[in-house]
This record gives sequence, C-alpha cells and structure tokens, in this order.
Amino acid sequence: MRDTPIIVTPIFQAAFVNLFPTPYSAYADTPAYRITMLFDQQADLSALTQGIEEVAAQQGLDPHAATFDHPLRRQTLFRRRDAHWTARAVNAEPPTVLDAYALPLQFPQTLYGGCYARAALRPIPNDATQPPGVSLQLLSVQKVAEGELMQVTPESCHHPCESMPSLEHN
Repeated sequence: MRDTPIIVTPIFQAAFVNLFPTPYSAYADTPAYRITMLFDQQADLSALTQGIEEVAAQQGLDPHAATFDHPLRRQTLFRRRDAHWTARAVNAEPPTVLDAYALPLQFPQTLYGGCYARAALRPIPNDATQPPGVSLQLLSVQKVAEGELMQVTPESCHHPCESMPSLEHN
C-alpha cells in the first residue's frame, strides 16, 4: 500500500488530551498518545474525508457501510445542544507538540482539553485486532489559542455545557 498524504486539520477544540509520556497508562494495550478533536459543524473536513476514503478504497472497503469503523463521527458531546464532528487520533510514538509560534511545548498542562489546536494526521488502515476501517495516526499537534478548560466530572455529565466559545473572543 502506498503512503497516504499527511493531512493538516482545520482548527479544533482539544479534548481528552494525552500527548506527553506518563509513568502509568490506564490504556496499556492501546497507543499511549492520543487526542480527541472537536470540530465545529461547519469545518471544512474535505481533505480528511478524502484521505479516509482513499485508505478505505485501497483496502477494498466501503467507507459508507454500516460495519466500517470510521474515525470521523458527528456527535453531540457532553450534552451539547448542537452536534460537532469528532475524531480521535492516536500514535504509539510521541507526536511533535508545538505552540502557536512553532516552538516545542514542554509541559503537559500547556495543551489542555478546551484549548484550540490543529493537527497533522495520516489516515491508516485499522490493524487486524480492530474492526475493518481506518484510524488516524497522530503526527503532530500545534496549539493555536487558549480556550475554556474542559472539566469532565461525573457531575458535569448531568448538566449541559456551554456551547463552544468562538475563536474571535480569545
């Protein structure tokens, strides 16, 4: 299979961020580095969708089939009133993590759930232990703006969260 191109995402709100080495991983059998990306409903995800469809076609899979494990989903998260596109990118190797000036970030708390970022990804076929589909390999993440810290607790799951703040206010 030929290499698929690297795709740079539009700006997203980061969630469930694990981009730095940790001494203990609760997910020992899964890649240690991951990020969930919350894209605005109007975000242009055509390059990402095209990359996913290319990898699916190379594997002889239909990305529109009900059994296809698609990495891009339209969901309402945290009981938000409006839907957003979500995707999770993973990698067994540590990704490059940069600030808005393309300088390396050194501290995990600098890139947090709620800040805004963009990522460089590569769609790859799922391995044999996963359902037929495509995963997103995380290559790098660049923080582009501060955001409201997302705090997901058992209590917050029962109350609607504020809608995603606009980048113009940051």
